[in-house]
Amino acid sequence: MLITRTSEQELSVRLCPNRSATWQQTKWLIALMGLVIFIIAVGWLMAGVWVILPFAGIETGLLAFLFYRVSQSTYQYQDIIIKPESILVSVGKRAPVLTLPRNSSHLAFYEGETDWHLPELQLISPPHNIVIGQFLNHADRHRLRHILSDAGIMVCRKNWWKHD
Repeated sequence: MLITRTSEQELSVRLCPNRSATWQQTKWLIALMGLVIFIIAVGWLMAGVWVILPFAGIETGLLAFLFYRVSQSTYQYQDIIIKPESILVSVGKRAPVLTLPRNSSHLAFYEGETDWHLPELQLISPPHNIVIGQFLNHADRHRLRHILSDAGIMVCRKNWWKHD
């Protein structure tokens, strides 16, 4: 997902992964699946197979942990701020902001060999090479390329003969 804000002096683009469920909805799903696992485990317990209970607990705990990690990764983001003289790139809350000189920076757009591969975008300036939008889908990566191109960033394509 791309969120753009434009002012007279700068263009700000926030890159976020698409999120189909909030953390609250994910917790409800974990509780529902945990309830189903518990009902099945109680059924086996009543049949005399008590050894299933620890495995049901491990399964529920692992399910909750994996759902938490996936949900946590959907809250990452990258900010790109294009000013007249520089490009500022920050990756998340605690990462340092990298400043690239605008006149010597370009966007490298590497398309895959087939349509099944996602294109890769890199902001390149002589001392830095920053991969951006790793978590974006195919359409958002192409849209980001067009936004940066419209902002005056030079785009270099490996397969220059291909059309969008």
